[in-house]
Amino acid sequence: ATVTGTNRVASATFTITVVTQMYPRVAAPLLFEDDGDGVLGAGDIIRIETDVDVSVPSDGSDALTLSPESSLGTDPSTSTRAAGVTIVELGEGASLSGRGAADEVGATSSSPLQISPTFGLVGALIDGATGLPLTDPPPLDLFPGVHSNPVSDLATTALIAVDLDGDGDDEVVAIVEGQLTRLDRHATGSWSSEGLGPSNQTAVACSDVDRDGDLDLITSGPDGILWLAQQSGSFTIEVFDGTAGGAIAVADLDRDGDDDLLVARSDSTIEQFAGDGSGNFISVASWPADGSAGIEVLDLDRDSWPDFATAEPTLFRGGPTGFTPWTGAPLPTVPCTSLTIIDSDRSDQWKSLLWATADATLHRIDGRNLAGQGGSYVADITGGLTPSTFTIGCADLDRDGGDDVLLLGSDAVRLHASRGALPVPGLEVHSAAARLLAITSPLALCTTDLDGDGDLDVVAGGSDGIVEGINHLDVIAGSATLERLDTPGTGQPITSILAVADVLRDGQLDRIVRGPGSATSVPPTDLPITWLVPGADNSSAIPLVSGADVRSAALLDIDRDGDLDVVLGVHDAIDLLLIQVAASDDTEVEFVISEFPGGHPSDITNALAVADVNRDGIDDLVQGCHGINRIWLGDGAGSLLASPQLFPSDVTHSLLLDDFDRDGDLDLVSGNSTGRHNRIWINDGCGLFSDSGQVLGVMEARSLASGVPVPVASPMPCGSMMDRVISPQPPPPTANPPQPWRSPSATSTSMATSTWPPLPSRDCECSGMSTESSPPPSYSATPSTIAWYCSMWTAMATSICSAPAVNSAWKRGWLAEIGRTTA
Repeated sequence: ATVTGTNRVASATFTITVVTQMYPRVAAPLLFEDDGDGVLGAGDIIRIETDVDVSVPSDGSDALTLSPESSLGTDPSTSTRAAGVTIVELGEGASLSGRGAADEVGATSSSPLQISPTFGLVGALIDGATGLPLTDPPPLDLFPGVHSNPVSDLATTALIAVDLDGDGDDEVVAIVEGQLTRLDRHATGSWSSEGLGPSNQTAVACSDVDRDGDLDLITSGPDGILWLAQQSGSFTIEVFDGTAGGAIAVADLDRDGDDDLLVARSDSTIEQFAGDGSGNFISVASWPADGSAGIEVLDLDRDSWPDFATAEPTLFRGGPTGFTPWTGAPLPTVPCTSLTIIDSDRSDQWKSLLWATADATLHRIDGRNLAGQGGSYVADITGGLTPSTFTIGCADLDRDGGDDVLLLGSDAVRLHASRGALPVPGLEVHSAAARLLAITSPLALCTTDLDGDGDLDVVAGGSDGIVEGINHLDVIAGSATLERLDTPGTGQPITSILAVADVLRDGQLDRIVRGPGSATSVPPTDLPITWLVPGADNSSAIPLVSGADVRSAALLDIDRDGDLDVVLGVHDAIDLLLIQVAASDDTEVEFVISEFPGGHPSDITNALAVADVNRDGIDDLVQGCHGINRIWLGDGAGSLLASPQLFPSDVTHSLLLDDFDRDGDLDLVSGNSTGRHNRIWINDGCGLFSDSGQVLGVMEARSLASGVPVPVASPMPCGSMMDRVISPQPPPPTANPPQPWRSPSATSTSMATSTWPPLPSRDCECSGMSTESSPPPSYSATPSTIAWYCSMWTAMATSICSAPAVNSAWKRGWLAEIGRTTA
């Protein structure tokens, strides 16, 4: 700017020149794109976006530096494919590793909980117009990109993902040029379409309106609201309201067990219809609010009554007498273009409302704000960084447990990735959204697993048709050395019972214990020691191994000589095998120690479980790892042989074997790190396991247990099936205790959160099954609390003693643990 003025005293003129330099900005996150071979390496790329055209060095390692222990491979190169886009092509030997502590990547909360495998630092990019370099860009997350494929070239205005045929795979229902259309994606990647009848439609939703067990469709348009009642794949169309409608939302608004409707009218009102469960709807209320750009229903204040919001923005609070305008709510003060429901705070499972405003800002509020605990939160996306946003959506594309924000603009779907418990008041992240999927004027979006790999893929529709975006997360997760746990040794010592059994064959339960110490110091200090602690009175602890970072143990008779041998799961080395042999002197026990035959040095073993998984009468071993879980089959001749079973890469903390489908063989539950799905694997009877599709939440499951339900007098639920208890990682002392999970009925293997009082998280231990856990937080112990726990554990002990089909060693192990826990 140049300012010219007159000096009134001397009548002299002067000129002041101010020069403003605009430094280029880097988009976040970095996007990884696979070349289609499903393997990390040469041909794959990492995309860097800037808000100006830049010149780039030819060497990829000069343009981008990955986090420690990660590598771009041999001879990575760079190129520019579009304005403001720099492509770094990986070379052979590329690798990704865990990104470490949260503060290394600018995360806004505590531990990032496996948000992404790695991060990168951008360098040596020069603004092509000014010659200025990028100025100290922050570390950026690496996020999976998507592979784009066209689905249709016809204009599309609405998309939902729904499993209409009940086969476990979602179809996509779209409004294509006003026509309600069903789209099916086949295993080959091709799509087929089928018109469902109604035309001139604007919105679609799904629900089992008549409660007959299959999903129906509800649409709206200028001709009114239609119900498409499904009967075994065929749809019967009924008009239940002839007034023009726009956006619709389906939910049980009055808590009577039947779905109701909210419909946006063209006169800027919202009308509520009450359903009776048979397909009949009655108009019961109307409010002055513009819902044309979207309606969302959620229990924002957690009073068990649904609330709803519109993109206008407006917010209505639900209650026993219906909905009322929510006065004093911290709504955006400017008009908005869209809203969505988002789960960005993984620590408490609260849902929030997120608006896209006309001034290119995202505005988020949640129930804590409305309970008087502060003003409205603005998400960590600053004003001016999301221009021309027509619609917003969200999905957990990287499976970290927090929803990522998808912004539909004029030329693309852009991405702002979740970074943990967001937002933090006052924080600004000076970065733009990354371009995830190119599409002209997108108006609709849905996410579902299109290719069956367990990750959410993206389907977007707009004026030029529909495109799919296939998630590349499986390539990253399958190739990366995932988030590593902190190695114990800094802070409070951790002592944990790893296994319990009669190792010494004296009728007493002995324990394998891992703790700090050395064989010569009292109390133990210095090196970590794994001990055998005899159960007999006046016995001394026997050191087994010293220095190894042992996290788990298993007890089984590998050499079939009648005594128990030991497998120790080691965190940063090959596991150890301890074969019990006849003592050569007066010692009580002697072991021959070696590395586990066939063990992998890259394995980070967190859990071990022993059982006969292939029903040949010989014990087998299941190994839960930070990496690839494995099964080792006993051959009856003194060896454990690797099973051909292939498990996907994961971060497993605990394992549980039990017959959940009651077919006579043992199935497997893997308890994993926060943000990674806890899963049930079904045994085929020969020791090969398939993913059941059941996802047991994304909380960190450090311990698992199952057993015969306890008597009716106990607070725990009863039934004829095995129940499972998942003990999440302990919360900080100020947080609400995590709730264990249980199976809700005798006819289902699905899980539900229990209603009985929360247990302090600690090891749930059985012979060869337990994992290490951090010390529990402080809980207030009142007389009633103590009485409750004692009664519960006594009831469990009674149930275990009378349990059929379990051996006495199993019972003794559990009784010992119950006694320890009660004490």
